[in-house]
Amino acid sequence: MSLKSKILSLAIISLISVTALVGCSSSSDNPSSNSSQKQNEETKSPVLVKDIEFVDAKVLEPDSVGTIYFETQFKNNSDKTIKGISIELELDNKEVAYLSSYDTIKPGETTSKTQCFGPTTGNKDDMKAKSVSITAIEGDKEVYIDYDVKLDKYDVIEGDVASNTVKSPVVVSDIEFVNPQILDPDSIGSRYFKTQLKNNSKSIITSASFEYEIDNGEVAYLSSYDTLLPGDTSSNTECFAPTTGNKDDMKLKTVSITALDENKKEIYIDYDVKLDKYDVVESID
Repeated sequence: MSLKSKILSLAIISLISVTALVGCSSSSDNPSSNSSQKQNEETKSPVLVKDIEFVDAKVLEPDSVGTIYFETQFKNNSDKTIKGISIELELDNKEVAYLSSYDTIKPGETTSKTQCFGPTTGNKDDMKAKSVSITAIEGDKEVYIDYDVKLDKYDVIEGDVASNTVKSPVVVSDIEFVNPQILDPDSIGSRYFKTQLKNNSKSIITSASFEYEIDNGEVAYLSSYDTLLPGDTSSNTECFAPTTGNKDDMKLKTVSITALDENKKEIYIDYDVKLDKYDVVESID
């Protein structure tokens, strides 16, 4: 199983060692019982580690200060929607690196690019997975899955039913883009998307941030921290644009908004585009 296709390949050496140790020490155990127990654990987990595929996995060339990074995308080959993946890795120098993505990915979908520190050797076989954490959605609940590589064991915790009793005072459609445009490439060939944000809601907005995936798999953030009264428009704001120069190649992923209620208390609003779902939290103070 290659690193490019499956997560466990990152730990293939350690997994072989663990399997060998288990095989040598279990001569008095009941193999069918152990197999049944493992199968039951896997059955309880709605997503397995083998359901996460690495796409375009590679160790990058050292940067200007000699730091090496590992880069990949995660593909969801399960039949559940996944909201988060985090892999704890041990590198060749015994340092720990975390490779994570909190993109919402439905079955068959792929995350934006994600990176973590890579091995100093530049050899991806020198990255050993220690644990994997996955957050999935099953029905109307979130399920938290932790996998221990050495124990080859899943721990699954089912969350409470998702409920949000607070209505969002601002919705994404309340924020209007004014004079949106993709600028010509700069002197080094980078493109930028430029716009202003207009507040068409009835609430005061103190910040708005739009997370996009652009055509090369990179993530771009378009943000404004201007205080906008109803009807106000922000100053110009920019983010990286698609290399194609086509606005249609910017895919909106999430929107985060901070608004004020009538008592000037902050309300934190997060919108997940794929789930078409708002999470609203009111400040306590």
